[in-house]
This record gives sequence, C-alpha cells and structure tokens, in this order.
Amino acid sequence: MHRISFRRTCKIGIHKSLEYFGSDRNGLCRVYLCKDCGGLRYVRHSPQAPFIETLEKVADVIYEETPKIKQSLLEVGQQKISLPIQPTKIGREIQSLQAPLKEHIVKKCEERGVSRNYAFLALDLLLDLGMRHGVAVDGVPWLIELGRYEAVVRLMDVYGDPPFVRTVFNCPTCGREYTADNMLTSEQHYCPDCLTWLEYDGNEVKIVVPRTGYAHVDGYLIEKTGTPLSGIPIAIRKKVQWTDAQGYFLLEYIPYGIYELEIRYLGQLFSLIIQIDGSFEGPLKVVIAKCYQCGYVWLERDIGSEYQCPKCHTKHFYSSKDGKIYKLTPNEAFCYDFNNGNLHYWPLKCPSCGAECYKRENAGTWVCTKCNLYVEPRHDYPLFRCLLPCGHENVYSIFYLVKGRSLKCGTCDLETDLPEHIKKAWKNSKIFNPLAELAVEVEYFVRKNPWVIPTILTLGPIGMGLTLLAFLGGRNGK
Repeated sequence: MHRISFRRTCKIGIHKSLEYFGSDRNGLCRVYLCKDCGGLRYVRHSPQAPFIETLEKVADVIYEETPKIKQSLLEVGQQKISLPIQPTKIGREIQSLQAPLKEHIVKKCEERGVSRNYAFLALDLLLDLGMRHGVAVDGVPWLIELGRYEAVVRLMDVYGDPPFVRTVFNCPTCGREYTADNMLTSEQHYCPDCLTWLEYDGNEVKIVVPRTGYAHVDGYLIEKTGTPLSGIPIAIRKKVQWTDAQGYFLLEYIPYGIYELEIRYLGQLFSLIIQIDGSFEGPLKVVIAKCYQCGYVWLERDIGSEYQCPKCHTKHFYSSKDGKIYKLTPNEAFCYDFNNGNLHYWPLKCPSCGAECYKRENAGTWVCTKCNLYVEPRHDYPLFRCLLPCGHENVYSIFYLVKGRSLKCGTCDLETDLPEHIKKAWKNSKIFNPLAELAVEVEYFVRKNPWVIPTILTLGPIGMGLTLLAFLGGRNGK
C-alpha cells in the first residue's frame, strides 16, 4: 500500500486514458482515474470546491490523526453494515479506538493555515469520496458516529491507495507549465506569459476565444515626421505582432490589466505603460523620434516638424517639401541649405532687453520681439552647418564667416561662398579663439596655395611653419 501523493504529476496531452471515477454528492468536483499513471485527477466544477492545496493539508491531518482499521470491524456477524453507519451498530471495539472527532481534525487543519469553513468543506469532500467511491488517503476516510458525535477513521482498502495527482499542462502557445487542479471547468483562464486564453474540461486544455474581460489593442507606429514604420515588432509580454505598410498593429484578446507595450526599433527596446479595461479605446498613436546627430531614439507624444533630442539637444527641422531633416546642434549658430535657401537658426538675444530676436527674411538684420526695433546682437556660437550646392553636409568654424573665407566641401572639394545676408547676420561673434582662427587661416592658405605641399616635403615642418608665419604676419600688417 502507498500513502496518498498529491505531488505526483499527471500530464495533460500525454496521459489520455481517463475513466470517470466518481464525484461528491454536492457536485463540487469530479474524480477521474488516469490509466496511464494510475492516479486520480481532481477536477473542480464549482468555485466552492476546495483548492488542491487545501485537500492536501486536510489529507495529511487525516493520515496523521486517525486510526486505520479493518472493514470487518464495521460488520455485525456476517451482515455488512449499510451506509450511513448507525450508532446502534457500532461495537465496543470501534469505540475503544479513540477515533478523533471531526472537530479535532478541523482544529488540526486550522493550525496548518486552513480556514475553518474550508477545513470542514475539504474534510466532508474527502469523506464523501471515500465512503461513496473508495477514494483512499492511505486508507479510505470513513465517518462513524459515537453517540452524539461524529468521528473519523480509515478503512484498509483492498486494492491499494490510488493517489490524487498534480495535473499539469503546457501552454499551447508559449510552453509554460501550469497546474490544472485549481482551474474551474466553467471558467476561462489565460496564460500570464503570452496572454493566450485557455479552457480546461477535466480532460484537456484548449485555446478558446474569451467571452469577456478583454480588449483589442491596436494603433499606429509613426516616425516623428509622420512616416509610418513598417515591419516593427510590437509586443505585450509574449504576444507579438508586426506593423504593416501603414505602421498599423493589432494585438487581440488582451485581458484587462496594466501592461508594458514594448517596441523593438533599431536594436533598442522601448516601453509604453497602458491600462486595459472596459473603457479602453484605440487606436493608439505611438511616435518614435530619432536624433540624426547622436543616434539616440526616444518616444514622443505626437508628430511634428520640429523636435529636439533630449540627449545631445540637437534640434531637428523637417521639410515636408523635399523630405529633408535639418540638424542644428547647440554649438551651431545656424543651418543653411544652399539649394533651396532654407535657413534654421537659434534666436539671438537683444543687446538691450535680452529678449529673443528674429532674422528678417533674406536680410542680414535682426528685430527684437519685445522692443520691436532693429538691433545688432552678438553671439558665441563656435560653429555653423551648411548643405552645400553639391548636396553634401559640412560643419564649419565660425571664423570662416567672420573672416569672410569661402567654404570647401570636405567630400568633393567644391568651393562656395555664403550669401551676404548670412555673413552680415552672424558677423558679430564674441568668440576669442586664436587657435581656431589660425586653423581656418592655415586651411584657407593651403587651399589657395598648391605649392605648400611640395614645400612641406622639401623644407620639412619647421620650414613650412616659418613660411606660414611670414605669410600670416604680412597679411595682418596690411
């Protein structure tokens, strides 16, 4: 004989040879005999049915506290006692066993953390299954009456003790293992990992369409400029969908709750907290912004033609006419496009009141927004940015503008000059950096004098330095 074991597992999907064994008289549960493992599956059919953990604790108390007797002790002569047992048919031998009363069993269960009501319920259920169907707890739980009291014993079973088992299954979608013992056959459940809705009928677990308690989560994934992002994975836990050509996504049958909507984009993972309840309405609009200066990616609230990187503070300007995105870092005075005349800049401060000034279109003058007067503000921006006629983008020292030097493309060597209204607007620089100024002059000198390179090779760096000093000194003396 073997003591009852609630910890033996019976795997749904592998163990399929089930046979109905019995149920309690109140219809709270059913018991099935699994011929593959020889155990009994406990299946809850009512919310009032005790959990398997409660049955386990009560079964342990029955095993530890009650005596185990032979069936013959419940017989008078050759006549087997019919159920329920009548007090008048109980012999002295049974009364001398000192069988514990039901109240004693319940108190022992309370000491193990089982509430009084559920202790009585679980005890009655085990007694009912034992007395009606012979379900054993290392002996079949049996109820006898001692005068006005009810006591509990265990009868020695003839065929051995078929144990209750832990019924387990794997989620059909993600494979996570679950215990089915506490699942109700009349209720739908879902896997917390992948949010797949499931239903257990006592025999197998199936994927189902939920009846209530869910919402569909849909929306659009869009770049800051309004361009849809297609082929991007959107996930809530392990439920994943990919955006279509319009950036649209749909995650169906999400149970009510608070979730992280996760987006994997450009190798980074972004999350957005959403609350799903009966009032939830889509579609969501998820806007992703990217800094084209430092590469940082972040979530924005809405689309827009201007936005600023929260990491390097580079400002972006989107032109819907040609689809270009212009960049302007905090160290750059302006960004100018030679091909279409687009100009983006940081507003300068009025020298009188400190208010922001705006540049007059196609003019080199500034107007104070507060004083409403023409002013000549000064600035301390060390750089500026240009998109040259060749289409290449370059960043230059402010001294190219201050010194009036032409610009050279670092990619294709094209040379060009800034318009006069640009030069005039930013000529009043407060920057004092002799090294930066020297670097501009040297670059310009070398560019305009092709003989410099052969001189370096012939005279060496010292000779070249003296030549440059003589040249620059002569120019400054003019």
